[in-house]
Amino acid sequence: MEMAITCPGGVGEYRFRTLPLDRLPNTNVFGFIRDSFSGEPLVGFTIRVDAFPEANVVTDSSGRFELKSMSAPEFFVHGDGSATTNVPTGMRYPVVGKPFHSSGETIQLEMDGTPFDIYLPPMADADV
Repeated sequence: MEMAITCPGGVGEYRFRTLPLDRLPNTNVFGFIRDSFSGEPLVGFTIRVDAFPEANVVTDSSGRFELKSMSAPEFFVHGDGSATTNVPTGMRYPVVGKPFHSSGETIQLEMDGTPFDIYLPPMADADV
């Protein structure tokens, strides 16, 4: 949505997006989260869904997560590595935000029709 506001000295312009607030049955998105260097799955990594805390999930032993009955055509998530159980000693995984896309059915995360896994780098505790 765009909005222009006239104010003293000129015109201010604002651009923003709103969150969809309707969950659609059978609109599921799944994926895998892995360590950028080793390729190992991240276990216990939390995916938090903006506006739908009841949809939050945690990755399993294969790094897999599945978000169920999500909004379409997209929704926004935050991945939180603070509860990941298989973190290298002296390291942690970041908190990252990203829009996810959905299509009204169960799909794997994809880009241009090609499924992909999410890879995150471990960060040294001393650097955070």
